Amino acid sequence: RTRSDLMRLIRNWQAEGRMILAVLHDHSLVADQFPQVLLLARDVIAYGPAREVMTSEHLTAARTMSEAWDEYAAFCERSE
Repeated sequence: RTRSDLMRLIRNWQAEGRMILAVLHDHSLVADQFPQVLLLARDVIAYGPAREVMTSEHLTAARTMSEAWDEYAAFCERSE
């Protein structure tokens, strides 16, 4: 019940044109309920329409990055 109540509230906010920032790990829920998605795993993996972002390729890249985490690794500068 709580999840369905929360999703109803979020859909109402979406209908009002509000921006919603949510941190979720339920990939199906994200793909079904959010039109735009930013997929992060220590860095941006993908951003755009949910069905284009929540692909197995992007999810594998995110999983690989999070599993490779080393808390003792030296800090790296990011080159742009």
